[in-house]
Amino acid sequence: MLRIAVLNKISRDILNGQFNQYQEVSLEEHPDLVFVRSHDLNKTDLPKSIIAIGRAGTGVNNIPIEQCNQKGIAVFNAPGANANAVKELVLFGLLAAARPAIAATMMIRAASETIDAESVKSHFVGSELAGKTIFVIGLGKIGMEVAEMCVALGMRVIGHDPFVRSENIRDSRIHVAMNVKQGLEVADYVTLHSALTPESTGMVNSEFLNQMKRGVKLLNFARGEMIDTVTVRHALQNQHLAKYVSDFYDRMFASEAVSGQAIFFPHLGASTEEAETNAATMVAKQLDDFFRFGYVKNSVNFPEINFLVPAGKSQNRILVHHKDSPGILTQITGIAAGLGYNIAGSLNKSNKNRSHAVTILDLDFSGKPPVLMEVTFGIEKLEGVTSARICDLNF
Repeated sequence: MLRIAVLNKISRDILNGQFNQYQEVSLEEHPDLVFVRSHDLNKTDLPKSIIAIGRAGTGVNNIPIEQCNQKGIAVFNAPGANANAVKELVLFGLLAAARPAIAATMMIRAASETIDAESVKSHFVGSELAGKTIFVIGLGKIGMEVAEMCVALGMRVIGHDPFVRSENIRDSRIHVAMNVKQGLEVADYVTLHSALTPESTGMVNSEFLNQMKRGVKLLNFARGEMIDTVTVRHALQNQHLAKYVSDFYDRMFASEAVSGQAIFFPHLGASTEEAETNAATMVAKQLDDFFRFGYVKNSVNFPEINFLVPAGKSQNRILVHHKDSPGILTQITGIAAGLGYNIAGSLNKSNKNRSHAVTILDLDFSGKPPVLMEVTFGIEKLEGVTSARICDLNF
């Protein structure tokens, strides 16, 4: 029976709706599949039994990707499942940056029985978003939804993403900057929605900030690591930066958080009932398809694979994860042929950096499953193979 470890709160209705039969086990009890939200696996020696890990969210910084590569474990996430939730929190962040309503609410809460609200409202005059220019860095699903929302708010929207061409933007009111400098020079608000990569880590540095006019408000709902903390703090202190709003609290900003120059949320971007359900449902489907058929969609370390279940007599499928090295495919197919299997269909795809690859073999043979196990055992002994398994086409 399929063995699943659930390391965070995930509705059992979702699991029961996706998997026909399964046994819930702990991580120490050698699961086949692992569900995780925020649980940190980076210091965990993952059991070799694990076929795949599903992260019910977008980021995978709590999963040891390199260890997964070495053990042939597929890692899936749910990009876009939380897009609307993040977009709505960005709206809240924009309003909080423009209108000091949070500080006003805190004052009323502190002196609710004695305060004269009308006498203090002059301390909380803000500005409107309509007519202001916002620069959206990163035009993936979340970035595009934020850009379209800002258009609806009456803002002038400029976006930049090196992987998105202007002709692919469906709303002509979203202007595409040729480079980051072009957008920073004119923006009243800057909001970050890029993926965290070696290139984007620490991108908000002195060079970045010096290209902005004085008094800009910066929003970060991407990753905390994208800013240089010391530089951003200095920009707030000398008021070159008017406000910093982030979903990633950093204790270095304690004094700015108290003063209101910085507004932080405790990573609430995907914290809605709808987003959590969407992400878990998406990941459950991806894990089920991978376990049963070898399909790969939204994996961060395996290549995407849509390999249709063959109609006909072939009901034996082997999935192999291996290093992308010359000659290994010949060795894999040689094992199957040597045991009397005819290869009815095959597929081989490399991951993005061509360090590893996945090979799928559909085999014709009338032998019993133990014979098929001999194929996987033989393949696993090959140098460069990290995992080999039989897909459960009839699960």
